[in-house]
Amino acid sequence: MGYAVFALNAIIVYTTTWYAAFMLKQIFVTSDGRKRKGISTKCLTCAVKFLTRLDKPAKYCSTACYRIGSKKQVRLECAWCRTVFERARARATKSKSKLYFCCRACKDNAQMLGGIDAIMPPHFGRGNGQYSYRRTYKRIFHVRQLQCHRCGYREFECGVDIHHSDNNRKNNTGENLVALCAPCHRALHCGLWKL
Repeated sequence: MGYAVFALNAIIVYTTTWYAAFMLKQIFVTSDGRKRKGISTKCLTCAVKFLTRLDKPAKYCSTACYRIGSKKQVRLECAWCRTVFERARARATKSKSKLYFCCRACKDNAQMLGGIDAIMPPHFGRGNGQYSYRRTYKRIFHVRQLQCHRCGYREFECGVDIHHSDNNRKNNTGENLVALCAPCHRALHCGLWKL
């Protein structure tokens, strides 16, 4: 009796599977006019159902979907400017924070103070402000006044140092800060001239 129930269940499963396969099979006409047996499948790119050959089933509904699906790149969104860009799949998995950027400028902006907290270095925003004298000097004086106090050098802003008159780096008042070019600043510290 147990064998009869097993055989009956096997016949029902076989019949159901055959019926489902029969219902999915359809006849369609190819571009050269020949009739073919087809099966309905979903496109891997756009998930649209389409008819394909039964003997050689296709994965994509069109050549456009094939090009998109066979790319070795993935589409990502920049975490800073929200621009959609493409990157190789292998590079897209290497982000520790799972944030992606379209260019280095966007990543630099995101890492600045006030940017994205998840990727800021741990020391950002934790300073006590005692060594922020260049910003203090720029806030007190105009950028055009950022020139050497001794020789008048002002060609490049990065070539001008800020010197503390009383040699106390914690005293960032306007009277204590003096702009000097790099050679004049070194000469002052070496004792070649006095302020």
